[in-house]
Amino acid sequence: MYVNNGYWDTYRTCWPAFNLLLPESSGQMLQGLLQLYRDGGWMGRWSAPGFVNCMVGTSSDVMFADAAAHGVELDEETAYRSGLRNVLTPPDSEVVGRAGQGRFRFRDWVDTSVPEGLSWCLEGAINDAGLARWAARRARTCAVPVAACDLRAEAYYLRNRALVWRNLFQQASGFLVGRDEAGTWEAEPGELDPRVWGGSYTETNAWGMAFSAVHDADYLAAVHGGPAWPGRASGPLLRRAGEGGPRAAWDLRGGHPRDGRGPRDWYGAAGPVQPAGPPRALHVPLL
Repeated sequence: MYVNNGYWDTYRTCWPAFNLLLPESSGQMLQGLLQLYRDGGWMGRWSAPGFVNCMVGTSSDVMFADAAAHGVELDEETAYRSGLRNVLTPPDSEVVGRAGQGRFRFRDWVDTSVPEGLSWCLEGAINDAGLARWAARRARTCAVPVAACDLRAEAYYLRNRALVWRNLFQQASGFLVGRDEAGTWEAEPGELDPRVWGGSYTETNAWGMAFSAVHDADYLAAVHGGPAWPGRASGPLLRRAGEGGPRAAWDLRGGHPRDGRGPRDWYGAAGPVQPAGPPRALHVPLL
């Protein structure tokens, strides 16, 4: 077993590099991480080495899907089943699965009663998109007709689930905003300060989440006026570099940034983008 790996922090950084540069080692490590699912029935969100309630999303879904796409040798069937468990089963503990899953299945967004609910919804959509592509690819190579049919159905279901993040897009402000159980916005367009950290956003703010639906970039471009949107939007975002925000903009867990730095250091040098904070903004320069 390989341990002490937080998948939210690594699924878009370390693991793609491992799959490309060290595929044999990547396969061995993924097989070790998969042992947690074999022994405990869930993949968990952080291998430490057991289950721990840390970060949002079930990012192992994308880790395994990406590895399979690159031909990394691993137990694909077991890994895929671990992803379906995350998708289909409301967890009975906060240390496994996806928070808010029970209500989400009927409402199509994770509401504000769930801490960091917007981030849970967005990360779940990204995870579902990765699983959908994996299911479709497995269906094309499956030699058993009934199993291939099941995989195609799962891919269709997952592709549609991956679009539910759109329910949190507030057209009037152009940002992703949390909604409560009744569908009321956490902040109305005229009240929204996109610099403010926390609330529905995990370790970021509305600016940091504005570019996060990487699996649905065509929709993002369409609602923002066309393919040139990322350049137009990132201009004012990057021009805020060095700008301090209100206290709420950097007030994280316990009233201060978790690593002990001051508000200007945390929020300042890179502005709201914060590309050092995986995985929310690493793709912004590319867009």
